[in-house]
Amino acid sequence: MFTEGFARLSHHVYWHRKTQFALDRDSSALWTLFAVVEGRFAYGIDRFEGDAGFGDLVLCPPGTWFYRKVLEPLTFHFFQFRWDSNSPALEGEAPLWIGKRQLADTKRLSSDFAYLQRLPASGRNEESIRAYKQHLLNDLWRMAGIEKEEIRPEIAVHHSTDPRIQQAREFLLVNAYTRVNMSGLAATIGLSPVQLTRGFRSAYSMTPSEFLTARRLERAERLLVETSFSIDRIAQLCGYENGFYLSRLFSRIRGVSPSAYRRFHRI
Repeated sequence: MFTEGFARLSHHVYWHRKTQFALDRDSSALWTLFAVVEGRFAYGIDRFEGDAGFGDLVLCPPGTWFYRKVLEPLTFHFFQFRWDSNSPALEGEAPLWIGKRQLADTKRLSSDFAYLQRLPASGRNEESIRAYKQHLLNDLWRMAGIEKEEIRPEIAVHHSTDPRIQQAREFLLVNAYTRVNMSGLAATIGLSPVQLTRGFRSAYSMTPSEFLTARRLERAERLLVETSFSIDRIAQLCGYENGFYLSRLFSRIRGVSPSAYRRFHRI
């Protein structure tokens, strides 16, 4: 269940096309959140590591080392905040996740980013500015919570699902838009590639590769309609190396080219 609570903003900075971090690691007494607008960076937080780009929120809890390295010139919103839970027993605990969370609603995300960029860093109405920023921070938080609780019929879990298969599904959800080695995933959860494929198909009526492709094409559809990004850029944001491969795959599975899909859905 999503934990009810409220993020109380302490600090916000908007960084534009940052090429490197002053420190390759840092820790804070506050919660730290990176919301990526453009570019990519590698991160390591406790046992969680990977890379993040547009649509990703990366969260580090208080008192934890946050390792980071810019991979592509990085534009992002940096937040530090305290967490107030409605439940005294949960106060100060991680209410949702540690590491990366990918947001599907890129249209609303882009809207929040646009409002944040319009607000000045400071001014005579500093308390009002902070209140607006705090509202937008909590909107990002709520989006992540709502999407985490969403149940999609095509990926409904069977009661008899092997916990290792559920672990594989969670991994694919978190890492859907990065390079995924299915053999490596199978080995990590203690299964052979054949066992992983059979178990996944039994639980979710599709193979792990089909599940991954479905997630990626869903994101590609949203980006085609909600942004003006090139096909190559959308391919990168969906976990593919180039737009040529994405175009072939999209056309084969959706029955229409990405450019035609964009044109039809923008009328």
